[in-house]
Amino acid sequence: MKDVHLHFTGSLSPDYAYNLLKLRNPDFINRYFIQSATDLSAALRGMFTNDYKLNQKIFNDVYSLIQSATKPADYKETYNTYKSASYQLSLNLLKFGISDYTIIAGPDIDIDKTHARYLGMIHGFEETEKLYKNTSGKICITFIRNNNGVLKNYSYNTLKDICALLKQEPFKSRCIGFDISGYEYPDEKMFNSNLNILSEILETTKIYELSVSVGLHAGEIITGTQQDCLYDDYFIKLSKLKLDNIGHGTYLWMSQKHQKILKLFADITRFDICPESNELLTPVKNVYSCFDNLKKCGIKFTLNRDDPLIFNNWQSHQR
Repeated sequence: MKDVHLHFTGSLSPDYAYNLLKLRNPDFINRYFIQSATDLSAALRGMFTNDYKLNQKIFNDVYSLIQSATKPADYKETYNTYKSASYQLSLNLLKFGISDYTIIAGPDIDIDKTHARYLGMIHGFEETEKLYKNTSGKICITFIRNNNGVLKNYSYNTLKDICALLKQEPFKSRCIGFDISGYEYPDEKMFNSNLNILSEILETTKIYELSVSVGLHAGEIITGTQQDCLYDDYFIKLSKLKLDNIGHGTYLWMSQKHQKILKLFADITRFDICPESNELLTPVKNVYSCFDNLKKCGIKFTLNRDDPLIFNNWQSHQR
């Protein structure tokens, strides 16, 4: 089974996350009477409501909680932390039949830390692959906007340093794409920034002759206000970049009224849909009812888990 859209923090093994939360955030563990990894998964999923706007805030809070508890204690621990976490993550995915997976993970602004982070992840994958030959873990390098919309780990020099790194093994074989994730609320200034940075990524990967995909997360966070109309122009401009993939893209495919724009991506850009998160964090109530719309518009799409630790959807995404 394949999954091309798994965020690193949100896909950590429940056992790994539980042990670190118990050590670093015992108040959270005690408050929700969590006594095992199974309890943790159930507690995280149980925090969500029927209100998608409230769920957006809950998700951000939960993600930040896990990230704060599981990030390396200091710089020297970066390699070992990511290797251990990646190994346990891979084994847990295999338990649910997911043997071919792409993990979305952000770099550090410091190239040495980035090197240690991704090398640790890759060696964690390799440890799993020694035990199970028919498995393969890959990385999508994502530049992340924080909750204030600030792109915290991007600079053009950082991009060039990472591209130089990807000329070398084992990074060349394992780091297969770039994207932008994180804060997605409709904002014209942020959209223009994304377009400019995506253009820089596309140009720089060509200069370094890298065979990588380029995409971004876009259109998942729908506000239900007039601001959402900013997506129309944004997606039209994105179509001209001929991106390889868009994560979610819910704003376009949830309604037939956007078919004209959606068709601009036909046979070019793959939409990576995450049923559980799309239904919890957007107005969409039944993702599967939208598939005919995608097919009519000639859109290639995949189904993925997104953040299975948080959504507790390790099992197959099919109903």
